[in-house]
Amino acid sequence: MEEPWCVRASLALYEKRVVPRSHPPSAPEFYFPRSVIRKAFNELPARDIFLCDCEHCKRHSRTEYGTDNRIDQIRDIECRLLDDYLLIYALLIYQRRPTLIGKFISQNVKLDGNVFLKATDLEFLLPLSGAAFLQDNILRDQWRFQVRALVISQDLMAYESKEIVPIDDKDQVGEGQFGTVYKSSFPYPEYRGSGWKEEEVCPKYSAQVSTHLQYSPAIRFCPQGF
Repeated sequence: MEEPWCVRASLALYEKRVVPRSHPPSAPEFYFPRSVIRKAFNELPARDIFLCDCEHCKRHSRTEYGTDNRIDQIRDIECRLLDDYLLIYALLIYQRRPTLIGKFISQNVKLDGNVFLKATDLEFLLPLSGAAFLQDNILRDQWRFQVRALVISQDLMAYESKEIVPIDDKDQVGEGQFGTVYKSSFPYPEYRGSGWKEEEVCPKYSAQVSTHLQYSPAIRFCPQGF
C-alpha cells in the first residue's frame, strides 16, 4: 500500500538534506538549501500534500480549524505555498504538519530568509493541543530551513550559534585582524549576498572568524585578495 502524501513528502525532503563540511557545534548537522527545496517541489505536488487524505492529516485539520475545509483553503493559499511561504511550508511538511500552513499564512508568520522566529511569533498556536511541542519543534527546525545570504561588508556579521553558514571551508590561509582566515566557496550560489561580482558564478572569498563572542561567532567576508 502506498504511503500517504504527507509521509512521502516528509521522507523525500529528508533524503535531499545537505550535510555541511563543517558547522558550529550548536548548529544542525544537516540543512535544506532553498534551491534544493525548490527542486524537491518539482517532484512533490504542493497541492496534493496539503490535501493529503490520510486520517492523520484529517484529524489535524479538524483540530486546527474546527472542520476539515482544506479544499476551500487551497483556493486562497495555493499560489503562496511555493512563493513567500516556501520555507515554512517545507518545514511543516518535514514535520508532517502540512495542514498548519493555513494558520501561518493567516497570521503572516513565515521564514523570510533573514529573521528567525521567536516563541512569541508562534503564540497563535497556543489554542491547539500539544502547542508547546509544536512550538519547540518549529523553533528547533527553523535553523535547517532558513539560511541567511552572505554579504561583502566591512562590518562584522553576527551569527547565532545555531545558524548554518552556507560555505565550504577549503584551506586556512593565515591570520587576520579578526581571527583565522579561510579560503572558501559557496556550494549554493543563492546564498551569495550583495557585493559579489555578477560574473562570479561560485565566488571564492576569505572569511575572518572571530571567536571573541563565546556563543555568537562574528564573521567578516571579503573577496579573495581583498
